[in-house]
Amino acid sequence: MNPIQFYFEFASPYSYIASLEIDELGRAAGREVEWLPIDISVVWAAHGVLDAYAAIRALKRRYIMRDAVRCARVRGVTLAAPSASARDASIAKLAYWGLRDQDSWLKRENAADAPAAFDDQGRPKAAARALAQGLARAVHANSKAGV
Repeated sequence: MNPIQFYFEFASPYSYIASLEIDELGRAAGREVEWLPIDISVVWAAHGVLDAYAAIRALKRRYIMRDAVRCARVRGVTLAAPSASARDASIAKLAYWGLRDQDSWLKRENAADAPAAFDDQGRPKAAARALAQGLARAVHANSKAGV
């Protein structure tokens, strides 16, 4: 049976909330879950509506966070806006794709922490620190090997 393809945006609070339930939904359906991070701005750009999306998003930012907090609360999850330094998910996206297919700790057992790199106070979680450390080790090893 084909896996459930779970597309998530690292920076989306809704993706975070869904990420907490997707593996259980997959188990209940007897299917694997394939985690597929996306960059929503790339999707909007491909449709030629990036500027409009950015303008609307700026207007809705506070509402979206309030709504996401409500959605999380319904599911028994605590959610808070990330700190300003945690809002850019570019490094997490690059690291995820860079390490995803390696025989590393970023396999199935840690994929579920990828969209939840920051705790409910906006601080890096242990998995985020491990990701940064793993990435640093990989970069260091590659530089020593002349890659």
